[in-house]
Amino acid sequence: MKRALLLLGLASCVPDLDVDESVLGAPRILAVRATPAEAAPGERVTLEVLYADATGRLPADGVEWSVCTARRSLAELGGVSRDCLAWEGEDILPLGFGGTVETSLPRDACRLFGPEPPPAEPGEPAGRVAEPDPSGGYAIPVRAVEPDDDAMVFGAVRLRCGLAGATQAVSADFRRRYRINEAPEIDEIVATFDDGRREAIGESLVVRAGERVVLEARWPACPDSDVCGDGVCGVDDEATCAEDCTPFRGCRGAERYLRFDPESGALVTEREAMRVRFVATAGRFETERAGREPADPERGAASVWNAPTEPGPGTLFVVVRDGRGATSFRSLSFRAEP
Repeated sequence: MKRALLLLGLASCVPDLDVDESVLGAPRILAVRATPAEAAPGERVTLEVLYADATGRLPADGVEWSVCTARRSLAELGGVSRDCLAWEGEDILPLGFGGTVETSLPRDACRLFGPEPPPAEPGEPAGRVAEPDPSGGYAIPVRAVEPDDDAMVFGAVRLRCGLAGATQAVSADFRRRYRINEAPEIDEIVATFDDGRREAIGESLVVRAGERVVLEARWPACPDSDVCGDGVCGVDDEATCAEDCTPFRGCRGAERYLRFDPESGALVTEREAMRVRFVATAGRFETERAGREPADPERGAASVWNAPTEPGPGTLFVVVRDGRGATSFRSLSFRAEP
């Protein structure tokens, strides 16, 4: 029985440099998506996998889901506790099987993985609070086990918790102005062909066998400042702006968000970094991963795809992930012609 480990949305493991991960062969989970992308303890979340092989996207009825409540110790490397690798145990909460499952986040999630002190064991001092990620947030690991080879794939759900180490005034300001993460979306894929043509791709792409094509995944533009009526409920929008904030309306690109800076004790406004992954059933991407840093205003990331040398159909998959851990994906079919 094969027991592989892949971390999606958590600290990454060291890749195998001899394996081209942008080309699909055996069935593989490419992404784990949570909807909503950020939730409070006790709230309902829908989890979904993108599962595919060399033939394209596959039914995922046999994918086994669970939540791991074991927290990684300071001595452990990687994104999850070693206890999360156990097939069963008190820290593994089964969720069911399928391409999608629904669950309620544990009500003590902000104690287990967030800024709230965990309960002390009898005779032991109070436990430490969890360390925030670079975006200042916290996440709970979710696990999907592939049905064919028992490979464990880990994703994460961002938790809506309070702050640790902030004054009462700063915490109140954070609660008032922080906006939950809206998952990004790929609203356009643009292809630039060998002959210089540049066009947006719909659901399918036609190329010449062996053609070199630049594929750019693009996401919506998000406001650089907040104005009531711009269609996005931003960090500086007042709650009285019903147009944007009632109901809440986020942006599906690189959003601005609040982060608590423990050194200054103040709230700072950040913009999300964006990461894109390209995978194909045939052909080869010269760069599997691309992205934009928070200071980069461009709203797209590209990779060069060398189309298969043999004519025939196939599928391209594009996965986008923002700096607060939200994930989305899109697929399109292609046909290589002589």
